[in-house]
Amino acid sequence: MPELWTTFAPLPLGDTGDGATTESLESYIARLAHVSNVTNDAMYKFLNSMTGKGRVHNCRARSASNGPGRGFIHRVWVVEQLTGVSVRHSTFWAL
Repeated sequence: MPELWTTFAPLPLGDTGDGATTESLESYIARLAHVSNVTNDAMYKFLNSMTGKGRVHNCRARSASNGPGRGFIHRVWVVEQLTGVSVRHSTFWAL
């Protein structure tokens, strides 16, 4: 039986419906922070603490949320575990 409760609201990824454009993980995390009534920085600090990998830099120039990079895979896994939503296709996971 699947989990019925998640730590955060299981927000669906934003999508135009045509499958061509999907919300980025960075945008998803910002919406998740807004719905959870916390700042983006607080949400990233919490997600980073849950990765078990120490500090995951949130450098927008390197797009640490969307990849490619060393830290984003851990953040994807944490967001999926805490929301129950598959967010991998909102990143450069395939790269």
